[in-house]
Amino acid sequence: MKNKIQSFQKTLTSVAFLFGHVWQSSKIYVILKALGAILTAVMSLPTIILPGLIINELANGFQNGIMRIILLTCLLILIPFCGNLMRGVLDKAIVSHARDVSMKLKVQFFNKVNDLPVELYDDPDFIDKMYLNYDLVYDIQGIVDQIGALITDTISIIAISSIIMTLSPVTILVVIVCIFLTSILTKRINKKQYDCEKEMSRFERITQGAIEEFGFITEIRMFHLKDFLLKKYKDAKRGENDVLNRFDKQMGSSNILITLIGAAQQLYLYVYLIYLVLAGEIAVGSMTIYMNAVGQFSSSLNAVVNSYLRLANNNYMAEDIKSFQSIPTAVEESGKNIPVIGKDSVIEFRNVSFKYPGSDNYALKNLSLKLRGNERLCIVGENGSGKTTFIKLLTRLYKPTEGEILLDGVNIREYDYEAYQHIFSPVLQDFWLFNLTIKENIVLEKPYDEKKLYKICSDSDLDSFIEKLPKHYDTPVYKTISHDGFNPSGGEEQKIAIARACYQGGAIHALDEPTSALDPLAEQRMFGQIENMTKDKPALLITHRLSAAKLAEHIAVFDKGQLVEYGSHDKVYALHGIYTEMYDKQAEFYQ
Repeated sequence: MKNKIQSFQKTLTSVAFLFGHVWQSSKIYVILKALGAILTAVMSLPTIILPGLIINELANGFQNGIMRIILLTCLLILIPFCGNLMRGVLDKAIVSHARDVSMKLKVQFFNKVNDLPVELYDDPDFIDKMYLNYDLVYDIQGIVDQIGALITDTISIIAISSIIMTLSPVTILVVIVCIFLTSILTKRINKKQYDCEKEMSRFERITQGAIEEFGFITEIRMFHLKDFLLKKYKDAKRGENDVLNRFDKQMGSSNILITLIGAAQQLYLYVYLIYLVLAGEIAVGSMTIYMNAVGQFSSSLNAVVNSYLRLANNNYMAEDIKSFQSIPTAVEESGKNIPVIGKDSVIEFRNVSFKYPGSDNYALKNLSLKLRGNERLCIVGENGSGKTTFIKLLTRLYKPTEGEILLDGVNIREYDYEAYQHIFSPVLQDFWLFNLTIKENIVLEKPYDEKKLYKICSDSDLDSFIEKLPKHYDTPVYKTISHDGFNPSGGEEQKIAIARACYQGGAIHALDEPTSALDPLAEQRMFGQIENMTKDKPALLITHRLSAAKLAEHIAVFDKGQLVEYGSHDKVYALHGIYTEMYDKQAEFYQ
C-alpha cells in the first residue's frame, strides 16, 4: 500500500512538473482545453438518454402525445448541432494556441541545447539524451490532452453513474472490477511501450544517417555507395523490426486477456438487461438507455484509468526531462569580470589537461603555454595531436579536465562568459554557414556597416565573386530555401567564414586551418590578409601549411596532446625534430 501511495505521489509530482511547462507557455491554451473537456462530457449525455426516451414513447403508442416525440427528436438533433458549432469555434482557438505552445516549448529546448558545454556533443550518451528530449518536446504538450480527457471522462462517470444506480449497483461493481483487471495489463503495456520507443530512437537516427539524408546524393553516386548504404539501412531497419516484433509478442497475451475481460463484461450486461426486459421490469427503450449508459460508463471509467496510467507513464518522461535540464549550462559558470586585451595581456595555459566525455585518454596532457598580447602564435602537429582541442579550450567552448587557463593572472572562468568569447574573432575548423544571405552570414547580429562589409569582402577576395551572384550580398547561401541561392565551394565557404571573423572584430584572431580549402594563389593572398589583420595584435593560427608558420613570432609543436617543441621558426627548425621533418617534407613538393 505504501508503494502505491508513493507511486501516486510521484505521478502527481510528474504531472505538475510537465503541466507547469505548458501552463507557463500559454494559460489560455490550458483554459480552452479544459472548457473543451467539459463541453465534450456534457454533450455525451443527450445521446445516451434521448434515443431511449423516444423508443419508450413509440412503444407506448404516443400516450404522451406526438408533440413530446417531436420535442425529444428536435432536442436529439439540435443539442449535438449546437454543441458541434461551439466545439468548432473552440477547436479553432485551441489549434491556434497549440501551435504557439509548440513553438515556445521548442524554443525552450533549443535555448537549453545551445547553452550546454560544447564538449558534451562528443559524448554519444548525451546525443541519445538530447534527441530523446527533442522527441519529448511534442509529448509534453500531450499532458494537457491527457488531463482534459481525464476531466471529460470523470464528469461522464459522475453523471452516468446516477443513471446506472437506478438499475443495479452490482452492475457498477462488475464494470469496476473489469476495468481494474484491464488497468493492470494496460500499465504493463505502457511501460514496455515507453522502453520500446527509447530503444527505437537509436535505430531511427542510424537510418537517417545511412540513406534518409538526401544531401549525400553526390557522395553516394561518386563512390557508388548505394548498395553499401542500403545494407546499413536494412540492418538498422531489421534492428527496428526486431524491437517491434519483440514488443508485439510481449503485448499479444496482454491484449488477448483485455479482450476476454471486455467480452465477459458485455456478456453479463446483455444477459442481465434481456432478463429484465423479459421479466417486464424495464421497457425496451429503457434497456437502450441502460445499455448506452453502461457502455459509456465502462468506456469513461476505462478511459479514466488509462488516462491515469498514461499520466503515471509520464514519470519516465519527467525523469528524462529533469535529467536533461539538470545538465549544467556553460552560461551558469559565467563570472562577472569583463576582459580587456592589450599588448601586455597574457593568456596562459597552466598544466592543462583535457579528456573528452566518456574517454579515458587525454586529448591534451599537462600543457603549459602562453599567448601574449603582442604576438602571433602558430600551432602545428599531426592530426589528433590536440590542436583543435587547444583552441576550443582557449575560447571556452571546452572546460579543462585539470589545470587552469588564466587571462592576466585571472582564471578565465571568472570572466563573463559572453564577454570573454567576444574577445575572439574565430574561424574554427568545423565552422558553419547558415541558410541566410551572404550579408547575414557575415554580419550576424552586429550592426550593419556597408563600407566595413565591402572592405572586408574585398580583402577576403570575395567582392568580385559576390558581384556575379543574382542578388549580390543578399543572395542566400545554399539552395535549401530559395532557387536564387547558390552552393558555395569549400574555398568560398572558407572565405565567407574568414570575412565573418574579421567583421566581428574581436581582439584576438583564432584561426583553425583557415586556408585548407583555398587554391595556392588565393591562399597566398589570404596569408597576406591574415598578416595585415593580425599585425601588432594577438593571434593564434593552426595550420598544416608550414610556410604560413613564418607569420608567427612563436611556433608550438604538439604531439599526442603534449607540447614538444616551442620557439621561433629558426629556433624550432634548428632542433631537427618533428617541426623540421614536417617542414622539409612539405618543401620537397615545391623544389
